[in-house]
Amino acid sequence: MLSTVFDFSSLGDMRNSRGEDVNGLLPSLSGPGAMKAMRVWLHIVVAWLAVFLGGVTGMNAEESYMSQFYAITFGREYENVLASTPGAAYSDAGKVYFAKSSKVDPAKSIGFKDKMVFCAAPVLDSERKIGAHVAFWAIGYDCCDARGKFKCGGHENTRGGVRAPPDGIFAQDRGMFLKAVNQSAAVHNLDVDEDVILLHWVEDPDSVAVEKFFSALGADFIGAGLFALLVLLMVGIGLAAEHEYTEGASHHTLAQDVLGSGKD
Repeated sequence: MLSTVFDFSSLGDMRNSRGEDVNGLLPSLSGPGAMKAMRVWLHIVVAWLAVFLGGVTGMNAEESYMSQFYAITFGREYENVLASTPGAAYSDAGKVYFAKSSKVDPAKSIGFKDKMVFCAAPVLDSERKIGAHVAFWAIGYDCCDARGKFKCGGHENTRGGVRAPPDGIFAQDRGMFLKAVNQSAAVHNLDVDEDVILLHWVEDPDSVAVEKFFSALGADFIGAGLFALLVLLMVGIGLAAEHEYTEGASHHTLAQDVLGSGKD
């Protein structure tokens, strides 16, 4: 479509009554070639809609799904991690599994509500020193009360999770989870580490990665389908407008113009 936008050869010799060339950078929607020019403009609009909507769809799929997939698949995997360790030591983590002495403290969880509930609970070591900073936080959606009863992850024996992706243009979840973290720290007198690591508490990270990958594909296919419907709608409007413009001269019905069965 983009390659045909500036190709006006199909418009014929566009000259005014004085024999002057009226072809500009873009075809004019007035004059004897208005209907042909409309088709070129339809190419222009559809092409740039494809660029813009395709970019929006791709960014949404990247931020909502693929960023999590990349974190799980390409991030480092750490095992037997002590929750008392500073978060900076695991800044490149994709998957984190904690030692038996480190557990989520559901009683200290907080549910920060903003349309949905963003839950955060500290991961604490049994030998945690007083005043030690808390770097690891388990998070989830709509799986806790305002205070306590953290049930994210769905399994009591879950020992770790996957790194939460950073915020983007569309996905702003990390900022909401940090509000829950700070609220929990204020309520329970905890010191939050400078390098906070947020973990979606899951039992099988690999299955989550597969789920995120196919969710991204689904988002792309839905976007492509909606764009196809939009193109069909625009083409229908263009055909109706062209028929309305030429109906008096051709005496064709809209069906004849669409199917090409009418004769001049």
